[in-house]
Formats: sequence, structure tokens, C-alpha cells
Amino acid sequence: MTHNDRPEPRTTDAGPGPLGILVLLAAALLACDTGLLDVDDPTVLTPDEIAGANAVPTRLNGMIRGFQEAHDSYLRYAVYLTDEMIASGTITDRTDVDFRDVEANNVTLTNELYEELQTARVVSDQLIGAFSESLGDSDFSEVQGDLETGIALGNLYAGYLRVFFGELYCRAVVQGEGDGPALTSAETLQEALGFFDAAVDAADSYGFADIGAAARVGRARALIGLGRYADAATAVASIPADFVYTTEYSSNTFAQSNELMQWTWGQGGPNIRWTIGDGTAAERDRERFLYFDEWAAQGLIDSVAPGLSADNAALPVNLQLLYAELSSNIVLASGWEARMIEAEEELRLGDPEVAEDSVNALLTDPAQTYNPMLAVNPGLASSRMGGRIPAMGAFDPVDFTGSLATDLEQMARARAAGLWLTGERQATLRRFSEGDGVDLFPERRGDDVCLPIVQQEIDNNPNVGG
Repeated sequence: MTHNDRPEPRTTDAGPGPLGILVLLAAALLACDTGLLDVDDPTVLTPDEIAGANAVPTRLNGMIRGFQEAHDSYLRYAVYLTDEMIASGTITDRTDVDFRDVEANNVTLTNELYEELQTARVVSDQLIGAFSESLGDSDFSEVQGDLETGIALGNLYAGYLRVFFGELYCRAVVQGEGDGPALTSAETLQEALGFFDAAVDAADSYGFADIGAAARVGRARALIGLGRYADAATAVASIPADFVYTTEYSSNTFAQSNELMQWTWGQGGPNIRWTIGDGTAAERDRERFLYFDEWAAQGLIDSVAPGLSADNAALPVNLQLLYAELSSNIVLASGWEARMIEAEEELRLGDPEVAEDSVNALLTDPAQTYNPMLAVNPGLASSRMGGRIPAMGAFDPVDFTGSLATDLEQMARARAAGLWLTGERQATLRRFSEGDGVDLFPERRGDDVCLPIVQQEIDNNPNVGG
């Protein structure tokens, strides 16, 4: 069962933020550019559209639109730090991330990632408070459904945005509206737990089962980041194996589309700036995706990519085939992730046989019944391009040995077999590296496993030290 980021049962017809962004206006302006969310596209916003009950649909859609932007931006840079992709363009700020050697004054990274994450976070945080105050108010009687949706969805987004910060940044500001302290990754993930709890409570109260399930998976994701594996397994025990919750995109405009697809297929310009390393690019230290051959055999990578060229012409193009449309959605939470969390807890408890059975039930299914990649792109189940690209089928099984270091390497591959290009690999590789001494990050010129807090935050936020 696949769910997107706008619950169907509740649809209706109807201060300064971080880095100097006026987030309330940002929410309204974002909504103007989002045709898939059933909002009008006015040239000018009237006062009534940004205040009172009339503003509720606009603010709700603005929050959804902002999260979409933040999610695919998070993904685009998470794949650079890991081995999933290499920079095939010429912008130094991006290649520095690929080389795992990032400075705080990286302007491209600030503009394309940090500001979007912070704007989405503050918009979500503000909306939760504003909608909670209006719930039950007779002046808002016609938009009570949107208020309930906003409270549940706002808490879900607020939790996941903190997870993104906690996984990708060494320190992050996730409190306040431009003046919060810089928290460690552990502190950031701990903050996320409160929002996920609130999302579960709201979802259960208002009847949004899909948001509740996504929040439970998000809670487990934060818990394993904190090393609380037993609690994480408990959090997802009720999640069905076929559950998939996605962030939704549209081909209406490039701004609404899946940007990873844009830049890997050359849809955002004439050339390609993200591609998959096959070990032949000397300019990228011959980085190779660890599972390149298996993924190509599974019809997930096209190493021929006819008619496509990288922005840096010296680099080969290896095309990701998961996101094949500008409207391709991105998995946010799934039953696959839930089962992998449970299996990892079994491994850590010293039960490799039980864990192996759980994982292989998913990996070796010829139809890949529960693989969330098929929810994103059903075409993966069939051969494509005149039969040149094979259908995705059973993956090779794991063979857990009882040696945790060896078994975690296999677990990383098992997770990737359903969660490829979702950002989870950054979280997994960092967690294994820092917590278990199992380093699966690609060897690069630098050794960063997380991004530094940006210079703009250091300079402008009095509560953030250098």
C-alpha cells in the first residue's frame, strides 16, 4: 500500500526565519508554484490569502511544497558523501562534497541544501503552532480538516527534517527561527523523537493511519541513529511489509519535479551533473559504487546511456533508472526499512540465523513483492529499452556469519536493495563507521562523514560558535 505526502481523506477546496528568510511569506510563495497540490496559481497574494481561515490551505500547501524541495535536495547531496553517486559536473562546491572535503563557506551547499532544509523546518514548526491554536475555533470551522492534516503532517515533516539534519550534518540548528543553538547529531535526533510522537498522536486521533505509520518508521530511524536498536525494533513492529510512504513530485514545472532525476538524466540542462561511479573516472579518484555490477544486472543502472553526456565530458555516464520521470516520487518510509531495522536488532542480539531469514525473505523474492523501489517505478518489474535493460528480480541472499563487522557490511547491501537513492545510505554508513568501526565510505581526498554547519549560520547566529 503506497501513500503520498498529502492524505486524501482530509483534502479541501479551500516572523523572520533562519538565514534572514521570512518563512511565513516563503510558505505562501511556495504554494503558488505547486499545481499538483490543487492550489490556484495567483500572480499576487491578497491579504486574505495569508491570514485567517482563508490562509489555511495556502499555508498547508506551502509546507508540503517546502518539504518536497528539502527532501530531494537532501537526497542530492547525501549521495555524494556516500558511494552512490559522483559529481559529473564542474562546480567545485559540489565536487568538494563528493571528495568528502567540505568547508563551511561552501556557497552552493548553503543555497541548495541548508537554506531549503532550514526554511522547511521553520515553516513546519510555525504551522504546527498556528494550526493547533485554530483547531476548534468557530472562525475556522470550514477548514478543520486541513488544520488536522497540517498538525499531523507538520509534526511528521518536523521530525524527518531533524533526522535529515542529524544524519547529514555534524551540527545543526533545529530550534528557534534563526537564533537557535547548534546541536550535535545525537541532540538533533533526540529532538526528532518528540515530533514523531506528536505525529503519531495526531494521526491516531484524526484517522491518518499512513502518517502514523510513517512517523513510527521515522521514530525508529532516529532511534537507530541514537544506538537504541531494541526501541527502534519495537517502534516498527506494527508496520506491514507492504507499507510505502512517499514524498510526491510533479512534472508541471522543474521547480516541482524530482531534482535528482533532472540532474542525472540531463533534464535540468543540456548535461548531467550527478552520475554513478564505475571506477574509471580518474578525476573522481576512480570511485565505484560498491554494488555496481549487481545493480546493473538488476536493471537499476544503464552503463550505456546513449545520447547522454556529463557536464564534465571526461567522465562516463552511468544512468540511475529508479527515478525515470520528473514526477517520480521518493520513498520516505517503508515496510522494507522496518523489517531491516528489526533484522539489525536480531543481529546485534546475537541471532544471525533469525536475522538472515528475515532479510532473505525480502531479498530473494523473485517478484520483489515488498520492494519500495517498485512503488516508485513499477516499470522496474519489466525489461526495458527493447530488452536491453533486464527486469529487477531476486537479489543475492545474505549469509550472516555471527561476526558483527562482516554481517553489518551485508546488512548495508540488504538495506540498499530496497532503499537505494533515498538518503538512507548516508545514515547507515555514518552509523556503522562512527558506532561500529565498519567504514564503508568511499576513499576520497577527505574523510568527512558529515557536513559542517554553514559559515552564514556561524556569522549571523549569535548562538552558534565557530
